Amino acid sequence: MLHIARYAILVAIAAATQLGTAAAQGPAQAAAQPATFTGVIESLPGPGPCNDAKYYLKCSGPLAGSQDGIHVRSLTVDLSPFVGQIIQYTSTYTPGPCASLSVLTAQLPQATLVKCGNAVPGCPMRLRVGPSGEIGQWSLYYSLAPAFLPILPDATLLISNPQFLAAGLLFGDTATFDFTVPSGPSVTGLSIWFQGTRQSIGPVGPLRLTNAECLTILGPSPPCFEPGC
Repeated sequence: MLHIARYAILVAIAAATQLGTAAAQGPAQAAAQPATFTGVIESLPGPGPCNDAKYYLKCSGPLAGSQDGIHVRSLTVDLSPFVGQIIQYTSTYTPGPCASLSVLTAQLPQATLVKCGNAVPGCPMRLRVGPSGEIGQWSLYYSLAPAFLPILPDATLLISNPQFLAAGLLFGDTATFDFTVPSGPSVTGLSIWFQGTRQSIGPVGPLRLTNAECLTILGPSPPCFEPGC
């Protein structure tokens, strides 16, 4: 049972990759498509070059922590109360150089990922998969780049070429994965993206994908502190 989530997401990724390859061989202007995703939206620091959106999807830009990414707008939902919160959205996704999301609905998420700690070499950090309250299983993946690829009717992959990181069981509480930021001059400035899954096993429920989290490993000068989540 522990490997159901890992196996299911890998199968979905493989199928989505084939679809993505086929789409890349088609017309240059990709068509809009429905997408359900869990994520955090943040306010854009200024008007974007492509459209009139006021928000962007956190951890969807080419650099972890950058104040830009896939632009988010809505004609039906007031997005301002959701800024900075983990929310599940249904939307229409338009890919391309000016990728954007048009939100249709917003609701509480069924899978969440929280990051805490200081991304400094040698410092402790923590990733927490939730929410709590169910018996189930969880898994974590990492990547060196973001993505936006709907792989299930109600789930979207937010990291590119995911690499398995960890998995375990949930017993009514959230799951934590603690790690130490690697040391060495070669990792300074490295950006890493994370995404998790969770699935109820009593009874077996659908696979849920979390929001993405991301970090850029800093230089050695900031101090370490204990993760607080």
